[in-house]
Amino acid sequence: MKLSLNWIKEYVDLPADLTMEKLAYDLTMRTVEVEGVENPKDSLEGIVVGRILEVAPHPDANMLRVCRVDAGQDHILQIVCGGSNLEPGQKVAVSVPGALVRWHGEGDPVEIGVTKLRGVMSEGMICGANELGLETLFPVEDEHIIMDLKDFAAEPGAKLAEVLELDDFVLEIDNKSMTNRPDLWGHYGMARELAAIYGTSLRPLPELRLPVAPAPYPVEIQTDKCMRYVAAVFENLTVEPAPYWMQKRLWAVDLRPINNLVDITNYVMLSTGQPTHGFDLSHVPDGIVVRQAGEGEKLELLDDTMLDLVPADMLITDGPQALALAGVMGGKRDSILPETRSMILELASFNALSVRRTTQRHGLRTEASTRFEKNIDTQRVDQALALAMQLMTEICPEAVLTSYGEAQTAETQPAHVRLAFDFLSSRIGRVVSGAEIRSLLEPLGFVILQETSESVLVQVPSWRSTGDVSLPDDLLEEVARMIGYENFEFIPPQVVLDGFVNQHDVEVERRLRETLAFRAGFQEIFTYPW
Repeated sequence: MKLSLNWIKEYVDLPADLTMEKLAYDLTMRTVEVEGVENPKDSLEGIVVGRILEVAPHPDANMLRVCRVDAGQDHILQIVCGGSNLEPGQKVAVSVPGALVRWHGEGDPVEIGVTKLRGVMSEGMICGANELGLETLFPVEDEHIIMDLKDFAAEPGAKLAEVLELDDFVLEIDNKSMTNRPDLWGHYGMARELAAIYGTSLRPLPELRLPVAPAPYPVEIQTDKCMRYVAAVFENLTVEPAPYWMQKRLWAVDLRPINNLVDITNYVMLSTGQPTHGFDLSHVPDGIVVRQAGEGEKLELLDDTMLDLVPADMLITDGPQALALAGVMGGKRDSILPETRSMILELASFNALSVRRTTQRHGLRTEASTRFEKNIDTQRVDQALALAMQLMTEICPEAVLTSYGEAQTAETQPAHVRLAFDFLSSRIGRVVSGAEIRSLLEPLGFVILQETSESVLVQVPSWRSTGDVSLPDDLLEEVARMIGYENFEFIPPQVVLDGFVNQHDVEVERRLRETLAFRAGFQEIFTYPW
């Protein structure tokens, strides 16, 4: 998973002198493994803004043009280009000699130099988005279309990375290191961890405030695999591109911007870790029914895949007609369309095992299913809806929440765990007081309900109560990692060898393995303990 540091900073102020090396180290030692860090601006070194002054035909090539370009250099550049949308006065992305680009968006980066193209000198390159790795941020239908920067205020010679505001650190997180942490699959959860690590304050998400008495929208749950389902109906919508700041954030973490409505749903998911989905209200006017699939049902997904459903598949339906594969992907017919004017925003809690088995059965894996498989608490729905409503107000100011429907069959209950001081101290090799336990756990959302001379009773936050923290051993891990494993003194184990131990059961097990492997052709595998 990728995380944007600029996005995280929306929720937490980090120390001013904190380096990325230190942040990556601390996060790896205390929370998750950081596999790498990159800054998108680094790939655009030597790429500047240019203004085309003149476009002339190439004397020896019908598909090429000879352009005079002001790129803020010590002289006007002559550049031969095959772009199909070149015109005088246009602001474009220019690769000056020495910069690296991907030729026609393919292969490894190559260095641009001064050279002759069909007999005419060319002092650089006017770039298309695909040649700069920006094709998902600035999509075009034809690779011959060069980037048009008319919407950006910039003078010739300005660095393109600065004009596009791409200075950001993107962290690559090892997914396996947070399989049991559904709270970390969004920027807000990671911001909470960093706030706890560095002792800073975590800014709250918006508070959920529904309009007074919105019209009811029918929602019915007919399966025990869905714990909660919310449908919020927004009307007076217009489908158009999302603001650039939102597109840029999604692009930074490898999610393709699509339009304002879809981008809001994805932004909410990547912020809170709660997947959301939008349906076109005109296709689902009479309500939502969450149920298991019937024999012989089919569903065409957003990616044009036609599924043959089985009764073990959970569906979002309008009753008789399947609309989406619950927790995995929406259907093609009823999701957000270019002509959508009213949207049903879905926020739900689904059974993790059910979603996991469905993805395996159909060979599907999506950003949504990856998160639902981790077992998200039901309270996360409220956080996501509050953020979605704020974004709708900001990005779609004419939008109105006109209807609201909700059904719930279960609620995530915060776990309560008693942690004995002697249990903790004997295992981490040092004495930890109740006050220190409180200072380490409370920033992570834990609540100390009771403290005696022998133990503390801890209430686990809902986002850690879905199977992650339920035992004293789990709290021990929380305390130890927040102290920092590197801060514990190494105590070598005491081993006393009294003599040879003849372990008959071990010898029998080894012989069985060797027989199965060498004679029967079996293969032994080692799986993850969880």
